[in-house]
Amino acid sequence: MRIEIYFRDTDLDGRGRAISDKISRTLGLDVRATSVDVILSERDIPASVAAEAFTDPVVQSAFVDRPAASELPGWSAFIEVAWRPGVTDTLAITAREALAIFLGPEAAGEADIKTARQYLLYGNVDKSQAERAARLLYNPLIQQAQVITSEEWKRGIRPPAIYPSVSIHDRTDCETFNLSALSDAELLALSRERLLALTLSEMKAVQAHFADSRTVAARKALGLPEDATDVELEMIAQTWSEHCKHKIFNARIEYVEEDADGTPSGEPRIVESLFKTYIRGLTEEVA
Repeated sequence: MRIEIYFRDTDLDGRGRAISDKISRTLGLDVRATSVDVILSERDIPASVAAEAFTDPVVQSAFVDRPAASELPGWSAFIEVAWRPGVTDTLAITAREALAIFLGPEAAGEADIKTARQYLLYGNVDKSQAERAARLLYNPLIQQAQVITSEEWKRGIRPPAIYPSVSIHDRTDCETFNLSALSDAELLALSRERLLALTLSEMKAVQAHFADSRTVAARKALGLPEDATDVELEMIAQTWSEHCKHKIFNARIEYVEEDADGTPSGEPRIVESLFKTYIRGLTEEVA
């Protein structure tokens, strides 16, 4: 089922106004956009629950299994943006939590929910212009968009009733790596081939950890393989990544101040961690 939510007073649709300005400014088109939130569920949700769980009844209305585009006349083009399969749909998570309040956790947990967002474009907009506008509204790496003109809508063209999702059927086999048997060059090759983004010193630290007799004994007691698994390598790479560990912020940095012409103007300085010195250090000083 489809639940489509819109603002009854378009003056309250701040997102629509922002999109209108963006399209007009970037493409030079005189358009007005109205945004519509879409919730798609593979199980039926009572209309009264859908309206109460997903809308602000003071300013919004919801159409259940009835396209908002059919109830909001005058638009020239219709754009619907949805997440690609496998991309986390945070709004769907929130929608499922809202359902849990009204239907109970067990009933809500059975609902396969996805979300999308529509933009109805008002003005003299043809298919080509609408497709150009759509490119401003989504990231093709993680999202997909469908453009439908008012003429195509009249001919019965509609967005999908439900968007595909990832379904894993095959058994996932664990891959192991005997790190102790790898040379420095092979360790770097492993990091590169599996996109671990770990340096040689980091890979050698991982190698030493799995070779440690205490690690070997602990893994044996837990029934784990002696060699490192693919999942463990991915976890180590993640927690050691720049994003999580901030290796640059925590590194030792040596620098020399220079004049405008590039001439050194002082003695070399060493900073032991930009994070500890200038971020945490300043915070502790202010506190």
